[in-house]
Amino acid sequence: MHGKASPPPKSLLWVIDGPLADQLHKTARLKPASHLCGLGWEVTMVTSRVPEEEGDNHIRFIEMKWPPFYMLGALIYHAAIARRLLTGALKYDVVLFHENSALYLLPLALLLKLTPARRTRLVMDTRTMIMEHGSVRGKLRVLMFKLSHWMAGRLPLHQTAITPEMVRTVRIPARQLAGIWSSGVDPGDFEAAWAARVSSGPEGPVRLMYIGALHRERNLLATMEAVQAVRKDGINVSLEIVGDGMQREDLETAARRIGDMNIRVSAPVPRGQVPLVLARADVGILPFPDLEELRVSCAIKLFEYMAARMPLMASRIVAHTDVLGNADFVFWIDGECPEAIALGIRRIWDRRGDLGAMGESASDFVRSWTWEASARKLSDALNRVLEPSPELANWTLGASMVGVAKGPLKRHPAFGNVEFRSQYHP
Repeated sequence: MHGKASPPPKSLLWVIDGPLADQLHKTARLKPASHLCGLGWEVTMVTSRVPEEEGDNHIRFIEMKWPPFYMLGALIYHAAIARRLLTGALKYDVVLFHENSALYLLPLALLLKLTPARRTRLVMDTRTMIMEHGSVRGKLRVLMFKLSHWMAGRLPLHQTAITPEMVRTVRIPARQLAGIWSSGVDPGDFEAAWAARVSSGPEGPVRLMYIGALHRERNLLATMEAVQAVRKDGINVSLEIVGDGMQREDLETAARRIGDMNIRVSAPVPRGQVPLVLARADVGILPFPDLEELRVSCAIKLFEYMAARMPLMASRIVAHTDVLGNADFVFWIDGECPEAIALGIRRIWDRRGDLGAMGESASDFVRSWTWEASARKLSDALNRVLEPSPELANWTLGASMVGVAKGPLKRHPAFGNVEFRSQYHP
């Protein structure tokens, strides 16, 4: 007697918007993809350059050319993917793509229905908003971002996002929302941080660190001013800023002007060396201002600090409070000026003897925010996408955005235990 045949694995094509080998957030793609493989998904990632380092050999990669021409290169890359999907050269149950690919791939929501691949489900995932607004290129990207979400809300597809705040901000219709999957961390990757950490001793400084993108919106110049001010008052703290970005030169100039070796800017390091860099610090900082682009985010460094057994100094914005709640290992900053940051530093100094225990609490806390947990949420969302959807099946060109996330609290299944603000609009 033959046993019951197991169902075929579900297949996912994950479209990466460029070279995965160079992407700052490639950890946020590769880690969930690896865990998805363990959850019964066959994952294929299409990218313009495959990462060189060894990874999970269950993940398949397809490399396609991205010519080095702004916008035209992106168009050629995404058109090649679309053509293969329309002709059946690529056959998958679900195609997942991010906000930067949306304008190029959204037409597939209609075109695929005219082909044998009509059962392929499209999922648009939004992880970040455009940070640069000043330049012509930045303004063009903002326009494309807004147009993409306007179009997506009127097409027969599903959407996911990084945070509830992102859902509300970009106005994802409730009928399209499949799920929310946040950033995370694999705590075991950061054992080297706390294993290698050596105390600066009773006479040494309390060491603050920021690691990540160096942009004006990260509020790092104000943080340098705050550290300079408290050091003049005899509070022995140091600040190390590690990374690269548009403001790096300004930060290096400010550090030279201050002329204090306890306030310095260091070069970026490969991902594999981040734990050892965090071993040089006692407290991880996120002094971000209350900007829309940051409120919707879920910074990976937030979880990496905690995995490295570091208490946090963080601005009291929704991106942080939604994750941390009333955690007792956080020194909150109320405001973005140097004076507000200096108050947070003074609180750290007053409790410098408790930092080790607070770091242990942070390490325990972050075990609920792993990449595995995030991948499970993404898997649940993708499974919802594969379920029959009468609303999307009955879609018409005149369908409007209903159930946009805004207004009074309402429970939505895609949020799990997170409250969801929703109201219906005509």
